[in-house]
Amino acid sequence: GLIPSGNRRSRQETHAENVLKTADVKQGDVRRQIATVVRAVLKRYAFRSLGEMNLLLARYHIVAEEVRKEYKGKRYDGLVYAITDDAGEKRMIPLHAGKTGRGTGYATIARHFEKSKALIKEKAPMLRNAIVEVMQSSPDKERFSEEMKKRGIDVHIRQNEQGRIYGITFISDEAGIAANGSRLGKG
Repeated sequence: GLIPSGNRRSRQETHAENVLKTADVKQGDVRRQIATVVRAVLKRYAFRSLGEMNLLLARYHIVAEEVRKEYKGKRYDGLVYAITDDAGEKRMIPLHAGKTGRGTGYATIARHFEKSKALIKEKAPMLRNAIVEVMQSSPDKERFSEEMKKRGIDVHIRQNEQGRIYGITFISDEAGIAANGSRLGKG
């Protein structure tokens, strides 16, 4: 019989999320690979910075970089994307966002940062509570990361050469957010 269009659309979206694969230069059509992953990440996650976005894109071996140029006295801001290997090294010459099609450019990403503000603020207490609970029972960063992972939250710790922690980002696939610890506030 006939299938209601609402159900069909949700099945297509579910299928698209399941098909999302790691980008690979050898598979060809890098523009399509990059655009597919970037659009899926924008649709699925809220984030407020390029660093947070790059942590999400890194899961699919893609990196985004901001480009700022001045031409004839006018300033131009943009993004370039590249596919990376397992170590995060670029495997191609960076591709300007304009070459990947609609919905992946600088203006779109900047709007996404703004739209994400409210969602992250709404979800911050859930993340904060999980962090506080886990910190009470986890004496070191390895155990902390393991316990957060059990709660469905990935922890990315940034350290300098001396081992001093200078930043931490939390990614919750369930809540659909990637947020630097500094955005979560003190509660």
